[in-house]
Amino acid sequence: SIGRAPLLAAGAVAMALVQVLYIGAARFSLAVIFAQMMRAFGFASFTSTAMTYTAERSSETDRAANSALFNLTQYSGQLAGLLLGGALAQSFGFAALFAFCGLMALGAALAFLSLGRNNRQLHGAVANADGGPFEPPSALPAN
Repeated sequence: SIGRAPLLAAGAVAMALVQVLYIGAARFSLAVIFAQMMRAFGFASFTSTAMTYTAERSSETDRAANSALFNLTQYSGQLAGLLLGGALAQSFGFAALFAFCGLMALGAALAFLSLGRNNRQLHGAVANADGGPFEPPSALPAN
């Protein structure tokens, strides 16, 4: 198993590549089709993996609230993106908008890779402490 963080990072990198294709190759039909295929991979890698990660990292009592918060932030981000994207495109052009989105996606990929590294460190510390398998911190017994 490669873990969730690399899948999240792969989705973000795919979305960054989509933005680059939108900037440079939008006049070529095959490039747009390829960009849309990459976009589908990016969304598929992110959406299901992020929701699963949210549920896994939540206690049973917090799972529903955290899933609702996940959806709320996702849709709030989409709304804010529409407003910010329109302002950026109007002020600086579509190439600047796609470049900004690509940089944000690369930043997300780096954050996801950092998340994976932190999870591996936590996994090692928990496994070394009691010899058992890793469990999310919310599921660990209180001492």
